[in-house]
Amino acid sequence: MYNLNIERNNEKYFVLGVIIFFYAIYLATIEKAFWWYSPAMIGATIFLSSINSGKSEKSFLGLLRKNPRRLIYQYIMYVMVTIISEIIFKNILHLWYYPHFDTVIQHIVNVYLIGYPFALFFLYELYTLFKSREISTNKDIVLTTIIGGYVSEIPNTYVHEWAYVIPYVNLTILNINVVVTIGWVLLVFAVLIVEKIIWKK
Repeated sequence: MYNLNIERNNEKYFVLGVIIFFYAIYLATIEKAFWWYSPAMIGATIFLSSINSGKSEKSFLGLLRKNPRRLIYQYIMYVMVTIISEIIFKNILHLWYYPHFDTVIQHIVNVYLIGYPFALFFLYELYTLFKSREISTNKDIVLTTIIGGYVSEIPNTYVHEWAYVIPYVNLTILNINVVVTIGWVLLVFAVLIVEKIIWKK
């Protein structure tokens, strides 16, 4: 069995994160709850961070305990990435839309405040996990992109919290347009850039 080496004081967070994550997947695939993504990313961030916090002071739980100001700074940076992405790719290029968000509050909470920022926290924790295994930077980025992207996109095909409008390109992998995969590469690089900014000292 793969040894996760979870510290004892993090075991409860691992269990909590796993429960939240898989409940969110249930919401998307069975209940068709359009707001599934925010709890999914919170759960995924918690359970991955419970693994990483014993290896890295930069994990979500590690920062929450020892350096909450830096965690808030990271969160603010992720919100900024969200705003930039939404302006460029949604509002200007019109590559996606949110068919179920009827109010501004729903949009702000599920996209700007929770969904997008915690998706970036999830990518960060996923990359940190692969990095700790000392594979290679390029492989870490590829694995983070594939797993992070498809863990997000495949359940969304059941409920379409967000829906894509991608012209000209019809090539898909597991019903996910390849252009979407490129988008996840950009998000991974955004996470790495934020990491360098935050830890530049």
